[in-house]
Amino acid sequence: EFRLDDRSVDLVILPVGGALATKERIAELPVYVPGGGSVPLGTIASIEPGQSPQEIRRIEELPAVTLEIKPPQGVTIEEMITQIDQEVIGPARTAGLIDSTMRVRMEGTAAKLDQVKASLLGVAPSGAARPWWAGVMRWIAVASVCGGVLLALVAVLRAARRKEGRSGYAFAGAVLLGLVIAAVFYGMAVQPQLIQARFVWAILVVYFVMCALFESFLTPLVIMFSVPFAVVGGFGSLRIVHEWTLRNHDLAPQQLDTLTMIGFVILVGTVVNNAILLVEQAQNFAHPEKFGSTDTPLPFKDAIAESLRTRIRPIMMTTLTTLGGGLPLILAPGAGSEVYRGLGAVTVGGLLVSTIFTLVLVPLAYSLVGDMSESLRSALRGPSPAPTPTPVTSE
Repeated sequence: EFRLDDRSVDLVILPVGGALATKERIAELPVYVPGGGSVPLGTIASIEPGQSPQEIRRIEELPAVTLEIKPPQGVTIEEMITQIDQEVIGPARTAGLIDSTMRVRMEGTAAKLDQVKASLLGVAPSGAARPWWAGVMRWIAVASVCGGVLLALVAVLRAARRKEGRSGYAFAGAVLLGLVIAAVFYGMAVQPQLIQARFVWAILVVYFVMCALFESFLTPLVIMFSVPFAVVGGFGSLRIVHEWTLRNHDLAPQQLDTLTMIGFVILVGTVVNNAILLVEQAQNFAHPEKFGSTDTPLPFKDAIAESLRTRIRPIMMTTLTTLGGGLPLILAPGAGSEVYRGLGAVTVGGLLVSTIFTLVLVPLAYSLVGDMSESLRSALRGPSPAPTPTPVTSE
């Protein structure tokens, strides 16, 4: 342990070749100095042998041996856990060095990471323990695809019989609807642990709340379209911060820890705000009567363009203020700053990337979904009834 100003820095002495012939040769280890070159360790430090207390460590009333492992720079905790399982624990069990009476488990940061991953993403069952309903989910996924294709064919035939245009939008809308439903059920069949994943439930809660507010199942899907881009931005910014901390030797390398994973949950409820502003304002312009206004309704696409024009300023204001509040979590030095650095990186990067894509892709997606739903609805409900002529009376 080396004292640098007011901080304690752990030093790991690595001899040439990885081992020493005798402990007395510790004093001969080279230490690099700021002026260039190296000096033996014995010239700058006093090496004094000491005796450690003899004790038997017990965990849960069983004799235990604890090995503390620190991942080297550039290696994540998850990679280290996998390497230990495959290259150390697995061969030791095969060779009989670890028998059935011994228990090996990870503690510390590794155990916390496993607990958070199990809570957020669920625990994948083994092949023999897959739930019975996984097969049912697969059949529902297949039925959803077949139903979407059948609905698309019916819509196209009915539109062609009435010689209506835009039947391609109706076909694409029906097929896309079937594929979305099939993807949800197939994902639960292939990854049944997602049923218990808190991250998935966070997304579902946000989705169903917006369904109740907008009184629609399609409109919230357009809003949730910005969530995947936020996740990509969060991982991208986390990678940038990770590389930056690796190059700065005064900072601890930033890894995917517990608070960082919680940042992705916070991100889900934050990034949808910009898309809500755009979609809600477009509905105000397209259907002002629903909101108690007497303004003239705008065509659907004009309403989307006008909402983007009027909402871009408040969106940028809220985004910039949020980014300004999150940057100190990443850049501010001091004791304990590394705890929140990952959370700040995920929220700042995810919000920045999702805002850029929200302003470009959400209006486009909302326009396409509106065209598809309207074309499909028009093709399935049949021709509109002819207006009843108004009798004309003459005096």
